[in-house]
Amino acid sequence: MSMRWGYVILVLILLLLYSYNERATNFTVVDGDTLKRGSLVFRARYIDAPEVHGQKPWVLAMLPNESCLRYYALKAREVAELTSYVLYKPYDKGKYGRTLASFYYANGSSLELDLVRKGYALCYYRKADILDPMKEKCLSIERKARELSLGMWSCQ
Repeated sequence: MSMRWGYVILVLILLLLYSYNERATNFTVVDGDTLKRGSLVFRARYIDAPEVHGQKPWVLAMLPNESCLRYYALKAREVAELTSYVLYKPYDKGKYGRTLASFYYANGSSLELDLVRKGYALCYYRKADILDPMKEKCLSIERKARELSLGMWSCQ
């Protein structure tokens, strides 16, 4: 009897976790930090990837080599495009009306942190995220990518 209850509890936990995530298998990659599914546009909550067309002035102030940044913007988009299955956790709306979301591979690892680890994106936080535990994890991974001059950090 106790084995049966353990199974029931496990199923309930999995259902709760599954309902918190949504799956996106039919999505279009706009760039490394933006995915589109139908009319819905999702922006990565924790990262900012270089732009494919025209860099932000504050990124150029750090890394002035625009053609190098564009190359790594395309690499970030390529990584996202090669991902055939994405889990995402929607949050609130961002500055431009896009739904902020965290993106995960099917195995549960973070697509966002993977892009930061490769140097294809940097950590990005709003004031509301200051106490978020993901912030320190992301910044630690970004520091390592910078130290190793990976991806866009080689554009200096």
